[in-house]
Amino acid sequence: MRNDINSLRDTLFETLRALRDRDNPIEIDRAKAINETAQVIINSVKLEIDHMRVAGTDQRTDFIPTLTAKPVIDGETKPEIERRTTHTGTETVTPIQGGVVRRHVMK
Repeated sequence: MRNDINSLRDTLFETLRALRDRDNPIEIDRAKAINETAQVIINSVKLEIDHMRVAGTDQRTDFIPTLTAKPVIDGETKPEIERRTTHTGTETVTPIQGGVVRRHVMK
């Protein structure tokens, strides 16, 4: 089982479907336990996000996957042009309209 937001969402929707199943519904106590546990997980992730904001860090967990959007120039998707490892982390150079974006991710 994955331990990320998508897995949690899948589990919650499975629980909802099981509650709506008239022939073989899930027990109410079990559904409540699943929902309460999900809420604890969500609250802990909110706390992590608040801590990152206050501390000014970008230390992410794998719970919420990082989305990497491809840049669009003149209506056409362009790939990243360079990704390299530096002595302090990783640098990615991405083309954008009128220039490039350099992104440094520290180790």
